[in-house]
Amino acid sequence: MQEVDSPQTILSARVDDKGRLDVPEDLISYLQHAGITKLFVTTADLRLGRIYPIEVWKHNEKVFLEQRGKPGMKRIAFLSRVHGDYGMIDKAGRLLLPAKLREALHLNQRQTVWLELHNGVINILTQGVYDETLRDAVANNAADLESAEGLGFI
Repeated sequence: MQEVDSPQTILSARVDDKGRLDVPEDLISYLQHAGITKLFVTTADLRLGRIYPIEVWKHNEKVFLEQRGKPGMKRIAFLSRVHGDYGMIDKAGRLLLPAKLREALHLNQRQTVWLELHNGVINILTQGVYDETLRDAVANNAADLESAEGLGFI
C-alpha cells in the first residue's frame, strides 16, 4: 500500500435500497491514490461494519492462522467470515455490503451511516452507534482533553 494522506473527518454516507454503500468522493479519492481496489467487508463485533483493504485483511487472516489455538481468535475469525465478503467500489462509487452484515447491523435501505478511517480500516457506524459514541465523547471531553494535553496534544 502506498502512503497517502487519509480523510481526517468522519464522513456520512447512505446505504441504498439494494444494500450498496454510496462511498463519499473523499474516500474514493483516498483509496484510488493509495492503490486500494479490492476490499473485504465484514464485522468483528456485530456493532461496527469494517471495510478492510485486502492487504490488511490478509494480515488478519495470517493472525487467525498463527493464533488458531486461541478460542477468542477462532470466534472472531468465524464471525468475520460469516458476515463478510470481498468487494470493490463500482464505477458509480458504490460498494455492495454483504447481506448478512446488513442484517446483523440492522442496516436498512436508504439509511445514513458514518465512515471513520482508523488504522487503515474504514469503520461503518450506524446512526445509533454514532450517537452513542458522540454522547460518550462529549460527556468525557474535559477529562480526556486534560489527559491528552498531558501526553503532548496541542
